[in-house]
Parts: sequence; C-alpha cells; structure tokens
Amino acid sequence: MVRKSISILSLALILLPWLLTAEQEASTQQPPSTQDTATVPSLFTDSVAVRVVNVEVFATDKKGNPIHGLTQEDFELYEDGQQVEITHFFASTDATVSSAASKQTPPSDTPTAIEVTAPPPQDPSKIPSVVVYIDNLNLRKAGRMRVLADLGTFLESSIDHGSRVMIVIHGRDGVRPLLAPSDDKGKVTEALKSIQSMTAEGFRLDLDRRAAMREILYIFEKNSSLPGRADAGTCEATARELNLVAENYARNVMNHNEASANGLSIMVGALAGWPGLKSLIYVSDGLPQFAGTGLFSYLADLCPRSSGLFMTNFSRFDSSRTFDRITSQANANQVTLHTLEARGLTTFSIDSVESVGRFGGRTFTPTPGNDRIRTANLQSTLFQLAEDTGGRAVLNANDFALDLEKIGSDTRNYYSLGFTTRQRGDGRVHRLRVETTQSKVRIRHRVSYRDKPVEETLVERALGALIFDLEHNPLAAKVEISQAPGEAGDSEVRLRISIPQDKLALLPVADQRQGKLRLVLTARDADNKMTPIKQKFIPVVMANEAGTEGGGEAQLEIGIALPPGAHELVLAIRDEITASTSYLRRTVQVDG
Repeated sequence: MVRKSISILSLALILLPWLLTAEQEASTQQPPSTQDTATVPSLFTDSVAVRVVNVEVFATDKKGNPIHGLTQEDFELYEDGQQVEITHFFASTDATVSSAASKQTPPSDTPTAIEVTAPPPQDPSKIPSVVVYIDNLNLRKAGRMRVLADLGTFLESSIDHGSRVMIVIHGRDGVRPLLAPSDDKGKVTEALKSIQSMTAEGFRLDLDRRAAMREILYIFEKNSSLPGRADAGTCEATARELNLVAENYARNVMNHNEASANGLSIMVGALAGWPGLKSLIYVSDGLPQFAGTGLFSYLADLCPRSSGLFMTNFSRFDSSRTFDRITSQANANQVTLHTLEARGLTTFSIDSVESVGRFGGRTFTPTPGNDRIRTANLQSTLFQLAEDTGGRAVLNANDFALDLEKIGSDTRNYYSLGFTTRQRGDGRVHRLRVETTQSKVRIRHRVSYRDKPVEETLVERALGALIFDLEHNPLAAKVEISQAPGEAGDSEVRLRISIPQDKLALLPVADQRQGKLRLVLTARDADNKMTPIKQKFIPVVMANEAGTEGGGEAQLEIGIALPPGAHELVLAIRDEITASTSYLRRTVQVDG
C-alpha cells in the first residue's frame, strides 16, 4: 500500500489562503406529539435561547491510533482567540459505542420464557451517522469500482458498531439518496451493486479537455504553415488565440465546479438537523481548485516566451471561494468531511500523455512539473474540504481499506467539547482553537463555526426533509392545498394550515393570547429544480375562552407560484416562542 501526501512545494504553487468558517448551535429535541408517533424517529433538533457550540476533537498518537482516557481538564478551548469555559464534555470510545449498539435489541438467544425489559431509548446525539457521497460527475468508472469494493466492508463494520449509514448519489439529475438511513447490510450491498451500472460522468471532463487540445493543435499548425512562422514565432503570433481556447475551457470547468459544490452543499445542508457525529465521505477523482490550470501550464511549457500571459490566468479562475463555502457550511452544521481520491496513485496523468504532439515540426512533451501541478490542483480541494472540517483526506491510494478503517475509528473515538456562546445568530464566522495539555497527543478539529441566523437553519432543514422524505410534526399541523390561476402561465398554490391551540405557546395579553409563527416554503419539480424560498411571519391572536371561532385552532395561509407539472412542497412551521418546528412534505400536481 502506497501513501503520498501533497508536497509543501506543490501546495505553495496551487493553494491560496482559505476562508475558514463553521457553526454549531445549541439544540434540544421537542417531545413528539401523539399525532407524530407513527413517523420515523426525529432526526431534527430545534434551537432554544441558549446556544451551545459543540466541537468534536479527534485525539491520536503519532501513529494515528486513538487515545482514550482524556478528561475535560486535558483540553483548552478558544473562541476568536479568547479562552471559553467547556460546559459540556463527552468522550466516545469503541467500548461505549458498541455498548450502546448492543442495547438496541435483546440477544437473539434470550429464552422466550424470560421477560426481557426493553432498554431505554438510545440518546440520538450518541449515534454516529456515516454518509457516503458518490460524486458521479467527477468519477471515472475504474476509480469508482476500486473504491466500491472497500466501501462495502467499511459500511458493514459501521453498522456493527452502531452507526446509521446512508448512500447518496450526485449526477446530472442532481442529488438523490440511494440508501436512506439504514442498518440493513443487505440493503447496503444492494445499493452499492446498483452504482456499478450507473454512468461515471467524469469522462465528460476528459472529452472537454481533448477538444481544447485539438483546437490548440489546429491553431498552432494553421499558423506555423505560414511563411516565417516556426516554433517561437508561431507562439508569439498565436498566444492570445491559444489563451482564448484555454479560457473557454476554464470557464466550463468553473461551471462544473459550481455544480459539484451545489450538490455537496445541498447534502451538507440537509444534515443540519441531524443529532450526533456526522461523517460525510466524499468520493471523486478530484476537484480542480484553479480551473484550467493544467491547460494554462501546458501552454506556458509550449510557448515559454508567452508564459506570463498564460500563468496570470491562475488567479482569474480560482474556485477556492466556492469550496470555502462548503467547508463553512459543513462546520456550521457539524459535518466532518472525509475525502477519497478514487483515481488512485498516478505517476503520469492521461492529460499529459495525450498532450504529447508535433508543433511546428517539433515533438513537444510537457515537463513533469506540468503533471505535478495538475495533480496537486485536483487534490488541493480534497485536502481543503477534509482539513478545514477535522476530517481525513485519502490521496494517492490504490487500497482504501486501511484509510476507511481509520475514518470508522474516528466516528467512534472522539471527544465532544461544548461551550455556551454569547452570539445570537449574527451570521459571522468565529474561529475555534483547541489545545491539549498532553504533549504527546495530536488533535484534529473543525477550525471555526458560523453563527447561523434562524431562517437559514429552517431553510436547510426544510430541504433536508425534502431530500430524506421525512416529516416531523410536533405542532400537529394539518395542511389543505388549493390552486388558483396565476401570472405568466403559473398557478398560485395556496396552503391553508391548521394548528391546535394546545400545541402553541401563547402569551396572555389583556383578554387575548398571542403568539408568532414563522413559515418557510419551497418546492422542487420533476427536474429537481428548486423554487425560491418563501418566508412569512404570522401573528397568532386567540381569545381566552376555548371553543371560539376556528374550533380551537390557529388558521394560517401561505402561497407560492408554480408552473404546470408535478411538484414536491416542503413547509417549515416554527413557533417563535418555543422554537418548536414542524417539517412537512406534500405533493401537488399543478394544472396546465
């Protein structure tokens, strides 16, 4: 098994400073209502006035083995450079996770004549979640097959240790769960097997690159045939034309990066309300931090006198801020990102091999430096996503079993440090630093958090309900849907919502009781396109006497304009006094 980390020199050439961002807010679970007992166990938690920021810390020795037995006194925690008091502390080990998992069902050989007392429900915050995210947009089939073989064993082991696991696919049709949260090994095997027949769409990137290379060769050869145009002369005469080809290619890569980031953002956002440690394993062949860098570097090798023109494009097509947004969101939602480079160990990239050709009567071969820059460029984003969120980046590996085993160990062996923050949804980034008083202990953790506004949290969790096909209805809300003609061929879809009085927090004011609700509504069509988020604040005023108008229910309405076709609606209803929130899904066929 071969391991090779990104060299400091390569990173210096490729990486720009990163924005470090994150967030985790205090949360508490609302008790389910009687109407909600038939739904799946709640994976959503809701904010209250006091916010606790939790930071997972992975402590290991120099060989990467987890260190147990540390106490709260062994850590120091800093927010924006100021030491804060650790008010919440939890140590998770293989032993505690296995013990919790064993309590979920009685042993199968328990005699039926003996009454077995059911164990108390497991604390959801102690159940780790493992999400495998297969980015088909950035995978080739060979690399994907290499990873899938080891993922099966890893996920089965995760289930044995009490984790809930799921598998998500990202392709041209967007993000969709292939395996909902499950502990069924048979379903895991079935899901992984189904991936093998899916299109690994990374080859489209290769086609774009080859098309750009053919155009460069055509331009070079066309001009070199003119009198007085050979080698250097041809480069100088065609530099701007060659540069334009590379720029167009870089713009396509930038758009591709944005699509990749958007898919990952949707998934990270959907995990916002899940309790417990959340580990997302991102599988791809790499993501270029600087779009088109390999091609600009290639042209600089081909035409050294014009290298300045080509190399200045590095900073113009920088995608680092796009992926900074992902690490910020992951840290905000307490999601640890682990990245797997599926393409494996490479010594000479296919792009460079295909770039060998005849230009102006001479055979040109790119320098090894061009190949190193391209490789480091693909790996740097994977490194960034993992490093900034406290995860592991698995690069240049042909066998993933050992690295996946270490990732699995992280999901079970960690320390959770919590502190009460003075922030109240200011939306700003706050730096985090953890130090240990134990000199031989190495630690990893997320480097910051962002104090998310409430509306952002509601939107993310509403999208999570849409993706995971989940409902959570502590407010016992009922919804009636109607349609009316709208503008420009759209229809106005109206939602009439009823909530029992006894589910709301209403404060006495004179002879009335008053409260306030926040509604967040969005929809997704058959092509996975989302409508703009609608948000509405509605005051609730009820008479003190029971049985008054409305039958003891609060009546609310919200509407959204939708084009003809099938749509999935997601509605979040939040009681602004208690922060109790219902997340509901409905399907509507909009008339044409």
